[in-house]
Amino acid sequence: MTHEQVKAAFFAESFDLVGATESQVEKLDEWLDKNDYYATAWERWNDMQEEMRGLRMEAEIEFA
Repeated sequence: MTHEQVKAAFFAESFDLVGATESQVEKLDEWLDKNDYYATAWERWNDMQEEMRGLRMEAEIEFA
C-alpha cells in the first residue's frame, strides 16, 4: 500500500488498513500528529489485526 492508500483507508475507516505494515502505520501516525489529527492509527490497526486473527482462527476451525 502507498502512504496515500493507507491514509485513505484510515479516513474511510476501511478494513483495508489491516494490510498496512507497521512502518506504514508509524508513518501515518506521525502524519496525523503533524497535521493536528488525533493519532489513533496504531489503536485502529491493532484492533483490525486482532479481528483478522479471530477470523483466521474461525476459518481454520471451520475448514480444518
